[in-house]
Amino acid sequence: MTEPHRPRHALDEDPAFAVPAEAPETTEPSPGLPLRGLAMVLLAVGALLAAWGAFSFFGGSDGDQSTNAAQSAATSSARISTVPSAPPASSSAAAQPRGSQQPPAPSSEPPRDGGAAAGSGTGNQGAQVDRARTYVTVLNNSPVQGLAGDTAGKLRGRQWANTGVGNLPDTQYRFPRSVVLYPAGDANARAAAESVASDLGLPAEQRTPEIDRSLGGARMQQGPNPGAVVVVTTNDLGR
Repeated sequence: MTEPHRPRHALDEDPAFAVPAEAPETTEPSPGLPLRGLAMVLLAVGALLAAWGAFSFFGGSDGDQSTNAAQSAATSSARISTVPSAPPASSSAAAQPRGSQQPPAPSSEPPRDGGAAAGSGTGNQGAQVDRARTYVTVLNNSPVQGLAGDTAGKLRGRQWANTGVGNLPDTQYRFPRSVVLYPAGDANARAAAESVASDLGLPAEQRTPEIDRSLGGARMQQGPNPGAVVVVTTNDLGR
């Protein structure tokens, strides 16, 4: 029986027996759900921030280390490139044996205080000496009479057959010691003079222009005027 056709009852008017009307449906959302969602969003944002911070910290440190390593490598390469390389050894130095040494160049200075090698036919620098044909002049520059003649006799005994004897007054030139003289630039005369000096135990010296002028005042007793090889005797020469 529907409500319009239901007979009214006396109790219907009584509020105590009135049927309560259905509560209208609410459209407002529950206050608990938005708070929970907001908390989840905040947690997610916090997690993202923490992850980003950790990545920035560790990733930045690795990047700095890589940059420093690259800079160090570049600096080392630059230093190596600026070091000059040693020049290669010359082929002549490499080919030379270790124990070999170049012989010293022969000195052009004439000997001053000693005789030459013994007269064996070969004089200074391989020049040939002909004792039989080389003219040797012996001059006495001392007050000892006969000193030049005695010296010439010693030379003839050693196969110097062509000798001349004379005097050289000390007023012309005074020699400090006995000596065998030879002219400059004459290799054969030097070789012969050194051989004569070796036989007599005297030094051989090159003549100077002053000595050449003094020899012009020699007074010859035997043989022609002084030639290329001249023996000057003084008091120090024993008889």
